[in-house]
Formats: sequence, C-alpha cells, structure tokens
Amino acid sequence: MSDEPVGGVKLFLDGKDLLLDGNRADIDRVLEDLSLDRRAARKGVAVGKTEAGAVVAAGATAATLAATSRELYELTPQAKELIESFGWAENAAGSLSGVVRNDRSSIAGHLSFDKAVLGANQAVALQTAAVAIALRSAIAEVEKAVAEVDGKIEDLQRRARAVEIGEVVALYRELERIVEQTQKRGRLLGADWDSVDSVRRDLAAALEKLRTYVTSTVRATSPDDDLSDRVKAVEQIASAQSVAGSLQLIAVAEHALHLWYYIYVERIRTTDPDELLEAVETARGVLEQHRELDEQLVALVLDRITELGDVRPLEIHHRLSIRRLDRAMVEARDSVETFAERSRTPLPQLTERSATRPGLPEARAEVRARAKEARGVGADVSRAAARSVRSQAARRIDSKRHRKEQDEGGASRGDPLS
Repeated sequence: MSDEPVGGVKLFLDGKDLLLDGNRADIDRVLEDLSLDRRAARKGVAVGKTEAGAVVAAGATAATLAATSRELYELTPQAKELIESFGWAENAAGSLSGVVRNDRSSIAGHLSFDKAVLGANQAVALQTAAVAIALRSAIAEVEKAVAEVDGKIEDLQRRARAVEIGEVVALYRELERIVEQTQKRGRLLGADWDSVDSVRRDLAAALEKLRTYVTSTVRATSPDDDLSDRVKAVEQIASAQSVAGSLQLIAVAEHALHLWYYIYVERIRTTDPDELLEAVETARGVLEQHRELDEQLVALVLDRITELGDVRPLEIHHRLSIRRLDRAMVEARDSVETFAERSRTPLPQLTERSATRPGLPEARAEVRARAKEARGVGADVSRAAARSVRSQAARRIDSKRHRKEQDEGGASRGDPLS
C-alpha cells in the first residue's frame, strides 16, 4: 500500500512497518495525525545512499537532503488492528481518507491522501528500503550488549559448549564495517561480499547453540527442588557468565546476522535485480523468525524466574536464602527486560504474577496439615502392623499344630526309632 498526503510524504505499509518518505516537518505532522509516538514507534532512518535511494538518485542538493528523510515505524497492534478492521475509506474526490479520534465518540481530525499507483520497480524499491532499515535497526544498543559480554566470551563458550560463539563479536564488527562502507559509497564491493559470503552459517549455528543453552539451563532446575537449588538457579539466570550474558550475546549475534542479510540484499540488488524481491522476502522472514523466537525465550525465562522464586510455607525460616533469592530475581528480570528492549520484544502478560511469599499463618497451616497427614499415615501404618502381627501369630499357631499332629501320627505307627 502506498499513499501520498498533501505535503509530499509517501507512506508505504509493509506488514507491521510503515515507511515514510518526505520532508521531515511533513513527516512529523503525519505522525501526529496518526497518533504515532515518534520516539517509541520509530525503528530506524535511512542513513546512506543505498537506503536514501530515490532522493539521492534525483540529484538532490545538500539542503534538500537535510530536510528530507526516509523513516521506518512499527505500527502498534491497536493501530494495525484498526487498519485491518476498517481499512481506508475514499472521499468524494476519490482520495483516501481517514478519521482520527480522541475516543470512541469524539473526532479529532481528518486525513486525506492521494493514491499513488506504483510501478513494479518502485514497489520493490520501497520494500527493499523498508527491509534494509529494519535489518539495520531491529536490535537496539548493540554496542552496550557487546560491552556487557566483553571478556566473558570464553565463559559463555565453555558453558554452551559451542566453539561458534567465540567469533560472534568479531563477525559483528566486520559486518558492521562493511555495511557502513557500503552505505557511504552507495554500492557493495565484490571483495567485501566474498569476505563474508560464508559466515551466515556460523552465525546461525551460534544463535542456535546460545538459544539451546539458555533454554536447557533455565529448565534444568524444577520449581519443586530445594530452596538452595532454586536460589542457585535464579542466580545463574542473572549471571553475566551464564544466562544473562548469553541473552545479550544472542542480541549481538542476531544483529550480526541481520547485517549479513543487509549485505546479501544489496548484493542481489546490484548483481541479480530480478531476484531482489525474493531476497527481500527472505530477509523479512528472518526478522520475523527472530522476533517469534525472542518472544518465546523471554516468556520462558520470565515464567521460570517466577516459578523458581515461589517460597513454600515451611521455607520461611530460611531468611538469608530468601533474601538472596529476591536479589537474584530482580537482577535476572532486569537482564531479561534489557534483552527484550534491545530486541524490541514485547514483555508477556505472565510477568504480572508475583512469586509467592507466605507468612506465619500459612506456615502454621502447613504444619497442621502435615501433622494431620502424618497422623493419618501413622494410623494406617499401625493398622497394617497389627494385621501383620496377627497374621504372623496365626501362622505360628498353625505350624505348631501341624508338628504336633505329625508327632502323634508317628507314635501310633510304632516308629522303630522311638
């Protein structure tokens, strides 16, 4: 979908992403009309010749470039649902029109857009620009993630038992360098492509090993285990040498792989343009797959932190352990939420449940329940023991009676040995 409102801003809706191309001031006005928070919704902005595309190709002046922008925004679920439910309506002039509401009954304003029929090349160019910006900006604050795992790679590599993850940071830096150079010159060098052509498999393998390690580690301890074991498990989730560090390294590896696909799309664009749309779809599929896997991982870890953090009534006297547990839970949740922010992963609703912390009344009730259960078990044991004693006594009586009968029978036959 591509529409152009008054002011010359082009809008291209690509799934959940909205690409806006035009004057920065006009883009701000459109975002305000659409009730989109510029800071919260923006995923990225074109920064190089390959992403600016048509603007640069038109020979724009420096002043024009300074006032022009191509920006990518992510629609909120509510905004996307409204568009999918109601669509865009046409006004009497045949232009697309939309209504902006303050609430269900109050109309805040009207939008009017002119339809733009795109040629095949224009549509592919806009899709390419959208996915290029998305690939470069899907992960936020990558350098901070690198700083957090710097010096801990060997520990993470040893724990995950994967040699591949030792090269993640180095590959990320090399790919970042090639992307920056490509953006500056406006084209990808063949030598640059040749140098990174084969690294996709290494990055994909490292990501798989890291995800497997995180998943297996958080599932290794059961919520039914002893308190001391649960404390150690949550501390391991919070550790930069274990799960927390692995999560941040996952963000770095994902970004590195996204940069590889950025370079791959640029390679196809310049060498095999007929296959460009397929390359764009492949890259978009990788972004969506990573998003889904990140959501699953965040939900799993947060859920397990809460489960491991539940304290049972008879454990309330372990005050030091509970304090350690509470401290580790805060640190663990912080590390997961940091990963979620960097990977732009929405936090699941399940985090609203807090770990249970019983008091003395619950502990007393548990003691009474255990005592009652023990009495019931004791009574059952006593009855079983009584039955066993009676059974053994009966067997002894029967045995004596049998021997007596045998003795009497032998005497009556005149046993020669008697």
